[in-house]
Amino acid sequence: MPALGTINFFEFSPAGDEVSLPSSRGVELWSTAPWERTRVLTNFSRPFLYAPDGRGLWLTNGLREAGLYDARTLDPRLLLPTGMLPLAITRDGRHLAMSIYGQRLQVWVLAAVREQFRGLGLNWSDGLSASARSGITVEPR
Repeated sequence: MPALGTINFFEFSPAGDEVSLPSSRGVELWSTAPWERTRVLTNFSRPFLYAPDGRGLWLTNGLREAGLYDARTLDPRLLLPTGMLPLAITRDGRHLAMSIYGQRLQVWVLAAVREQFRGLGLNWSDGLSASARSGITVEPR
């Protein structure tokens, strides 16, 4: 099966057992052991980021919608407000750089964001929050 589009970026998973090939038309995920394509995500594109623990994927749907999704099931964990796109995450998972409408850069200290969410009864590491299940977007303060 041909590639989804021109590939000008790739990223290995934190464990090194998978590589993502995002393009303008989707994301191909390949296992590095047999070098076989394992999944094709046609509703997501670049930027594409693995969470440092490998359990989450920061995915972008279109140019303005993004969020943190469960790596195994693709269930949403944290949907970002329109116009916010994840650009990079530190290896230790402490900081996430976000593009705000392609005009500004915002860096989140993820421990602080998660602490605020815990105070609201939301936390993406504890499974899906009620807001993620209902499709409601949660904005950090």
